[in-house]
Amino acid sequence: MLGGLLRIWGTRHLLTITFVSSLLFSLSHLLNLTHQSLLSTGFQATSALAIGLLFAAVYLRTDSLWWPIAGHFLNDFLILAASGSLSSSGPIHYGIQIAVSGGELVIAIVTTAWLLRPEERFDIQQKFHLA
Repeated sequence: MLGGLLRIWGTRHLLTITFVSSLLFSLSHLLNLTHQSLLSTGFQATSALAIGLLFAAVYLRTDSLWWPIAGHFLNDFLILAASGSLSSSGPIHYGIQIAVSGGELVIAIVTTAWLLRPEERFDIQQKFHLA
């Protein structure tokens, strides 16, 4: 999807393209509402948006899916490894999740904007044969 949007809109709308594809990745996690709470799914969708932004930016800069695939594997592995210690619920647990999700999203937005800054657009155009 990211590549298709890039070919349609070009690099002038690079941040918009990255956000749209990441938002769709995030929304796909709403399917988890079938087996978990709305709050947990909301945290997961927010995290997926942040990770989607980063993975899209890394893909656009490297023209390789290996880094996003490795990052997704590592993210899922760390979540599964930590899930035993995060199994409690309650106000403190949700407060921590809100802080982590919000912080993760802010870091992802700033990092994505830096990775896709205007001076990098020509390089991305060349990698994807858009120029």
